This record gives sequence, C-alpha cells and structure tokens, in this order.
Amino acid sequence: MEKKTDSVNSNEIAKQVGIDRFTCPKCGGRMNGMEALKLFFQTVVETCRGGVKVRVMGFGVFEAKKHKGRIIKSPVLEGGKSKSKDQLVLSFRQSPGSKRLLNPEREKKTGGKRNG
Repeated sequence: MEKKTDSVNSNEIAKQVGIDRFTCPKCGGRMNGMEALKLFFQTVVETCRGGVKVRVMGFGVFEAKKHKGRIIKSPVLEGGKSKSKDQLVLSFRQSPGSKRLLNPEREKKTGGKRNG
C-alpha cells in the first residue's frame, strides 16, 4: 500500500464544500469552516462522554469505549511495576457506504451476498 504524506486542513475542506464563512445557528455569530468542525467534534466528544453513540449517516458512528487500566512493567519505575488508570477513548466505526466510496475497486460482484 502506498503511503501518502500529504494532508489537507479543515479550512480547505470547508471551502471545497462551500462553507467558507456562515452564521452559527447557536449564537448567530459568523464562523469559518475550521470553527464549525471544532464545534462539531467538541459536541461529538461531549455527547460520547455521556454514554451516547453519535451516528453520522453515510459516514460512521462515534462512541466512547472504556479501556481498563493495565499493569506497566518498567525497570525505570520504583518496584518495576505501575498501574495505569481506566480511561475513555473515542472510537469510530466507518459506515459501509463510506467504505464503498473509499474502495470502489472492492465492490462485491456477488450481488451483495456474502460468500461463506
């Protein structure tokens, strides 16, 4: 697989879809694409922290998952062991539609039925 090092920032994406500047529905102020994306992801994180899944139709699902703490072994630490704390991590599961958009060459030729 070819590794790409190029990246696009969120302001460029916002301009491509025509949301260079617009009025915020919450506060009525003007905001640019970068601010809109920050607000979107801040809302996703806060919602997921509350235990609710956030589904973006045609894109995927965001949810918070709990990672249990583990024992860390290190010769640098006093006693050689330490325990990390439990923590929440943001998880994303891609929708089948967005997978098809990213990988059009992998389109199934079986009429949508799985071979088993």
